[in-house]
Amino acid sequence: MKAVLTQESHVDASGTEPVKALAGSSATTMIPNVSKAVQIHKEDPWITLAERLWESMPYSDWVPVDVGEILNDSRLIWLDTFRHPFRLWTLSNDFVQQYAQVMTNSALALWGLRE
Repeated sequence: MKAVLTQESHVDASGTEPVKALAGSSATTMIPNVSKAVQIHKEDPWITLAERLWESMPYSDWVPVDVGEILNDSRLIWLDTFRHPFRLWTLSNDFVQQYAQVMTNSALALWGLRE
């Protein structure tokens, strides 16, 4: 899993990574739109609205949270998922396998069957 996360990207001059897509897939047409969405993140009216709503709440003075950055980071993760769908699928499979191993080992230890 660590190798997948630290995998180097091969970005060309346009700022997008080449995509290996199946024939007839719409993934290659989606890449320029994703790149454009990443570039205009500060002009997003929804993030501005969320920031203003947060600042209008009395708790915003007590809890030092930058809602705009949280929303922007969440959106960047979501857009990265569209750029690299196979990496997400691999990470998800690894997580499920590790979770199943942890739960199995815990159950066996609880029942006294683990040697």
